[in-house]
Amino acid sequence: MPRLIDHDQRREELARALWQVVTDKGIGAVSIREVAATAGVSAGSLRHLFPTREQLVIAAAEQMLHNVERRILALPRDVPPLRFAEHALAQALPLDAERRTEFAVNLALVAEEPAVPALAGIRRQTYDDLRRLCRLVVGILQPADRAASEPDDGGHEPHGDDIGTALDTAARRLHVLVDGLAFHLFQSDRDDGWALETLRAELATIATPTLTPTPGPAPAPAR
Repeated sequence: MPRLIDHDQRREELARALWQVVTDKGIGAVSIREVAATAGVSAGSLRHLFPTREQLVIAAAEQMLHNVERRILALPRDVPPLRFAEHALAQALPLDAERRTEFAVNLALVAEEPAVPALAGIRRQTYDDLRRLCRLVVGILQPADRAASEPDDGGHEPHGDDIGTALDTAARRLHVLVDGLAFHLFQSDRDDGWALETLRAELATIATPTLTPTPGPAPAPAR
């Protein structure tokens, strides 16, 4: 009886083989033959799943997104919000060998966009996924109903639009911070814990009431 092949597992193995080629030899060395040799399979076998180099590169990029999503979904939810927020955002930081490889390959694939235009869409999805995660984290740490119950510095209760703007602004700041930490970590030879300490400090600031809402329009003078 022929042995059944787990295509999802094989796709992940081939994606990891491509990542290895990129980190060892650079994106220019990626070819069907080179990736097949690294994965320990024949070029013909690889072509059954990915007939072209472009399809192989796209699949490897998509696998990175899937890995990050899988790690986040596997996180326990019955933990304090600050801890969940830290652990979720840490999945986007190159804090271990696997995530460092993912980050290095992601940078290499950005340079590959002219040759593989479909990578631009994956890059945008990566950006949007992190943006949504940051907005989710801010919403968990600073719920809109809590923000709505807290007056601003002038003693006025914030409007719904103001609250949304304040939360979006906090999410944007958090997104920029995570991106910056990722680049610094990647370029650093070692991490003494400063990256997570910086992230924790920002999350604690977000969780501390109150996010000052953007002031609404001044009321019209009484006639």
